[in-house]
Amino acid sequence: MLIICIIIFGFGLPAISQHVQTCQPDSAKLYYAISQPWQYYGGVWDFKCSYDADGLLEHLRVDAYYDESCVVRDYKYEYDANHNIVTSNYTGYDCDYPGIQYKTENVFRQNLIRSQTRYTFYSHENGWAFTDSTNYQYDESDRRILAESYNANRIHVSTTRYEYGDNEKVITTEKLIDNAWTPVKRETDTYSTAETLHSVMTETYNDGSFSNTTLVTYSYDEQNHCTGALTQQWEDEQWKNIKFVDNSYDENGHLVDATLKNWQDGAFLDANRAVYELNEAGYPAVVSFEKWNGEEWIEGTWVSDFYVYSEKHLSRQNKELCHIDVKRIVIHYATTPMPDYDVEEKPAEEGFATIHPNPTTGQVTIMGQDLKTVEVFNTLGQQVAAANEKGERITLDISNLPSGIYFVNITDGEGRKCVKKVVKE
Repeated sequence: MLIICIIIFGFGLPAISQHVQTCQPDSAKLYYAISQPWQYYGGVWDFKCSYDADGLLEHLRVDAYYDESCVVRDYKYEYDANHNIVTSNYTGYDCDYPGIQYKTENVFRQNLIRSQTRYTFYSHENGWAFTDSTNYQYDESDRRILAESYNANRIHVSTTRYEYGDNEKVITTEKLIDNAWTPVKRETDTYSTAETLHSVMTETYNDGSFSNTTLVTYSYDEQNHCTGALTQQWEDEQWKNIKFVDNSYDENGHLVDATLKNWQDGAFLDANRAVYELNEAGYPAVVSFEKWNGEEWIEGTWVSDFYVYSEKHLSRQNKELCHIDVKRIVIHYATTPMPDYDVEEKPAEEGFATIHPNPTTGQVTIMGQDLKTVEVFNTLGQQVAAANEKGERITLDISNLPSGIYFVNITDGEGRKCVKKVVKE
């Protein structure tokens, strides 16, 4: 649930790259699983996830049942040898519309989406019908520069252009209206530094020119954590306050709550908040939503101003995890918690450590050069074991752990990090 600071407007920010060798793909490329269903419109949403041998999500199925209705969503992901996502395919249907299904096909290259095509299935006689599509282009720096959309008749109907300047990005959208290309929206993102988003201004096109609509301004602490997001609306030739998202962090820099305040009677008043229960590594394990009733915080539901994850590369998870009327989300991870860096991906054979036997019924042996730390995490991101030894050969006893999948964090004397998946039988 982490703030809109980065997710909504963070696409395209330069990555802060650290060269970290990985024996397994960066856990930031891995995805969530829901350990319990949540209530939604008086019903239950149930998530089922499966992962490939490298711990990458390959199948996610969502089943929702409430009253006499149901919703089914099915997602499948494919990756290349370097763990870059290649395709993601989505199908779904609602019980309220029998016989109608939806399908979306996304094609990626080097983790950048290149095209998206959507289809609708109306009946067995008609089969799948093309609905619309969008193609994306990037410059040599992997910055998006163009998105072109086509309607069901395969007519080019919308173009979004991305232009980059010094500490600025301008996104302009134009549509085909009455056979003429007409601007409809412009967004200007400004940055205090190369990585720090300062503001986002949105303008709409009316009567031959752009006019101000909304302005979001961000504030940061000395550690560059986003502490607030102020939203203003242009009225009567001036910016007027609308809402403010206030973020609080613990001493380790982990977000512990995000509070939405609405502007009323000349002041920002508490409205909703997201409260995070962190696992041992400092990442969200439980997200609870609350609302202010004028006297105290009571149980509330998710509102669209909050996101479970702030990391821009986890936008797909936000789409699935954030639904209206959700009161509480329990998260466990497919591998160890998400790191605070973007990892330079390398094939597994370049790893500096090996582990065997795998699967195991008890002891495992880790071998490498100048091994310093060995820690074991479960799929909840909780540390459940650690080795006291150092050196080139370390024996670790996990016979007392329940059967299942575990992740071994390994660090060597050069500071390199490696994650190995172990199956305990």
